[in-house]
Amino acid sequence: MPSSTPELDRIPDKTLKALARSFFAQGRTYGFRFDDYVRFVNVLLDVAMSHATHRESNLGDEESAVQGLPLAGERVSIRAPQKADRAQIHAWVSDRVGRWFLLSRATGQHQTLDQLMDDAGSHFGVVEHGGEPVGIVAFLRREGDKAELRKLIGAPGMRGRGLALDATRLWVRYGRDVLGLRKIYLHTVSSNERNVRLNQQLGFRVEGLLKTEVQVDGTPHDVLRMALVTPAPTGRR
Repeated sequence: MPSSTPELDRIPDKTLKALARSFFAQGRTYGFRFDDYVRFVNVLLDVAMSHATHRESNLGDEESAVQGLPLAGERVSIRAPQKADRAQIHAWVSDRVGRWFLLSRATGQHQTLDQLMDDAGSHFGVVEHGGEPVGIVAFLRREGDKAELRKLIGAPGMRGRGLALDATRLWVRYGRDVLGLRKIYLHTVSSNERNVRLNQQLGFRVEGLLKTEVQVDGTPHDVLRMALVTPAPTGRR
């Protein structure tokens, strides 16, 4: 007698129906008609088959068919992290700029990269430019429809070129349209004027100022909490 059957691994029908009803309602807000839903189903099948083929051709690789990835922007793309990326990312977050990626501005405590990336509630993406990895983006501490954004252009020679703006714009769109986030927030030291301006360009607004909230190398820093709130789709309750 088989130890398992395909039925045991199937997604419950009620889950599929709930997802279908949710997408149907979302589609109506975009003006979907009957033929648009049919076309969407065909596109979805094509994407699923493509990911299945990709995974079969990369057995043993940590990369998975992450929903909605890869993303393509004007100057950068974002893909799912691979096992081989860990060493590079560790190097990025070890320099004086990159270490801020691991600092929780809310608590002032440093977290390890592995703690963040192994958290089942987090979503990470590797930023590429010209086919080469140059940075990392993440949504952490996802709670319902909100999450914390973190971003880093890790390659020192690629900083200051505007790549962070394109990457963050892509990642915010991914959080909104794929993960269903309605509030994306971040923390930044108030003295990092370049980062504050970048966030403002993307629509983030200051929610509060925490005086001398964190200390780095014995120096106290004020922290700004900034957030981007996207409206719920029409008809959503």
